[in-house]
Amino acid sequence: MKQFAYVNNNGEVVHVVSPGNDNDYYDGQIIDNCTVYEISSNEDQVNFILTRYRKNNEWRTRVPKPGEYYYWDMQNEIWQYSSEALYNLIRQQRDSKLYACDWTQLADCPLTESKKQEWSVYRQQLRDLPQNQPSLTSLEEVVWPTPPTN
Repeated sequence: MKQFAYVNNNGEVVHVVSPGNDNDYYDGQIIDNCTVYEISSNEDQVNFILTRYRKNNEWRTRVPKPGEYYYWDMQNEIWQYSSEALYNLIRQQRDSKLYACDWTQLADCPLTESKKQEWSVYRQQLRDLPQNQPSLTSLEEVVWPTPPTN
C-alpha cells in the first residue's frame, strides 16, 4: 500500500495518508493548499512528519521540534523560538483570570474597600504579564500572582 505526504507551502509535512485506493493520489497533486508526494511505504508516519521536510524538490531531515513555541525557519533550515506565540497564550490565560475577577471592581461589589484594593493590586499584577517576565520560554515558567482571599 502506498503512502503520501501532504506538504504545505513552507515545506512542512502536514500529514501522511495511506489511501484505500493507490490511484487516488499522485505526486504533485494539490489538495487543501498542500502538495502531495509519494513516500516509502516503510516510513513510520509519525516519525516522518516530525523529522522530514521538503526543500528544492527534495526530502531533507531535521531534528524534531524542540518545543511548542518553535517554528521551522525554512530559509535557514533551523527551528526558531517564537516568543510571540508563547506571549499570546500567556495573554489569553491572563485575560481569563482578569475576567474571572472583574466583579471585584464593580461599584456594588460586596467586598470591603481594603479587599477591593487587594484585588485591584492583583489585577494590575496580571496586566503586567508577560512584560514583567521577559525571559520566559514556556508557559510552565510563568509566575502567576496569587489572588487575594475573599
